[in-house]
Amino acid sequence: MYIWAGDLRTVGIEKGDESFCPPGNIGQPMNHVAAEVHRLGKLTAVPDPDLARTVGYLYDYVNFAHPFREGNGRSTREFFDLLLSERGAGIDWDKTDQTELYSACHTARADSDLNGLVAMFARILDTDPAYDF
Repeated sequence: MYIWAGDLRTVGIEKGDESFCPPGNIGQPMNHVAAEVHRLGKLTAVPDPDLARTVGYLYDYVNFAHPFREGNGRSTREFFDLLLSERGAGIDWDKTDQTELYSACHTARADSDLNGLVAMFARILDTDPAYDF
């Protein structure tokens, strides 16, 4: 366990040729996500046909923020599992793999193209919540 585990990162990070949000600006994308989640009633106000696009859009913001030095992918997946459980939905992460997810995230960020994330979420969203409330 790292001493900084669970703390917002204070250093810049990159993965390949992709840089994530500067540490001093992490609050901006995360505040936007929080405001959208609130505005959309924890996604309960999102019509089913729009859910994959909404999740892809929010996922892109959280991924860009990359708020931790380690464990961002795991914590982001867990966040969306919890969030979608609020509306009685879930994500079957076994229907995708790391390559597809990373590629879709990279394309979203590098090309401002959410189509890969939207297509992936359209395929893996389901009605089996990860958590019962």
